Amino acid sequence: MYKRVLLKLSGDALAADRGFGVDITRIHEIANELADVHTMGVERAIPGICGPRFSVR
Repeated sequence: MYKRVLLKLSGDALAADRGFGVDITRIHEIANELADVHTMGVERAIPGICGPRFSVR
């Protein structure tokens, strides 16, 4: 088992089957998976969101 993991979420992963935006159901699924990993004692790192999808204009 790994001690540490880096999770890079793409816009496609956040959009799920919708193909655009953020799918709240998918966010909850990812959060539950991260909680499971936490209970295993694995350290997690998630880079901050950046890019054209979330840029401030």
